[in-house]
Amino acid sequence: MSCRHLNHKPVALTGGGSAGHVSAHLALIPELKSRGLSILYLGCENIERQMMSTQDVSFISISAGKLRRSWSWKSIWRNLGSIFQTLYGTMMCMGIMLKHRPRCLVSRGGYVSFPPSLACWICRIPVIIIEADRTLGMSTKMSLFFAQKLLTAFPHTSSSSSILTIHTGLPINTHLFHGDRQKGLEICGFDPALAKRVLCVMGGSQGSAQIESLLARDLHLIIPHFYIIFLRGTATALSDDSAITCAIQSLTPQLARRIKIFGFLNDDLSHIYAASQLAVSRAGAHSIFELIGNHIPTLLVPLEHNSRGEQIENAEYLTQSQLALTARTHTLKEYGSLWTHLQTLDHQSSVIRSKQQQFTQAHPCPTTYVMSALEDYLS
Repeated sequence: MSCRHLNHKPVALTGGGSAGHVSAHLALIPELKSRGLSILYLGCENIERQMMSTQDVSFISISAGKLRRSWSWKSIWRNLGSIFQTLYGTMMCMGIMLKHRPRCLVSRGGYVSFPPSLACWICRIPVIIIEADRTLGMSTKMSLFFAQKLLTAFPHTSSSSSILTIHTGLPINTHLFHGDRQKGLEICGFDPALAKRVLCVMGGSQGSAQIESLLARDLHLIIPHFYIIFLRGTATALSDDSAITCAIQSLTPQLARRIKIFGFLNDDLSHIYAASQLAVSRAGAHSIFELIGNHIPTLLVPLEHNSRGEQIENAEYLTQSQLALTARTHTLKEYGSLWTHLQTLDHQSSVIRSKQQQFTQAHPCPTTYVMSALEDYLS
């Protein structure tokens, strides 16, 4: 969809840096279109354009710089470059806002969202932020000054700002909750008569070397008990000498057929969820709410290095609420430790699944709550 086909005063969306910063918008887009609204998406030329390519939206590429948290001469110079990228991106966004005058900007966070948020504040266009994590991200904290509302996925997420904060839950595309188990097994090439217990291992949208190495290390212990679906989360092809490839090659042909590896799934992900009884995942917000919504007891292995600790906060909250179990990095160092955690998860799976069902009944449709919070800006 080109910009010339935009209706008067579209709704602007932004967010990026990872797939999680885009996924919430995939749930909102059909709702916005059902009201006859056209959509302008401001993002960078990476995962945002890729994920929006299947949507009928007008995509405009902008410049945005990512600030690094580490302190070194290299990161200082890179941060200086990022500041100039962000200033340039803000000027670009100001021109876009003055041209199209959107009704509002809905930001899902990530470093890509800051230039559009600042530009909207300058142009007096309302900004609504959706925060998916238990604690506020850097871009959200920086953008709060420009926003009218903060919508949170987790209860009790708060900010030091006086901004109106509403717990809405996290919008997730509902088709992910209506998969077909039989089709999921067929996609994997598993025999439905044999694949009674399926473990889904997820590496996140950008992949996880840690989870891949843990699975490879303990594969011999796990695979006699489960069929395994491994979602690597990266388009990079497996090398012949990778740890997981070597681990599979050491299995008997019969056991090797019990594992299926995918890079990145989109349309078929709902069927993979439907086929899975247990899961191992990072603790990114969208993945965990998708797993909870599908009532899949999950072992969360939160990202700890090169992060602000948001995944640790997410995982700890869910574990305290009995919605999942958490395994920290220091507990997974020994051979067999992943398998030990999976056995614990299996033993507690009925309790966790029951809690997940109660949670989804109490939070039936986050997208509806988000749309209600946007109502004042859509008319």
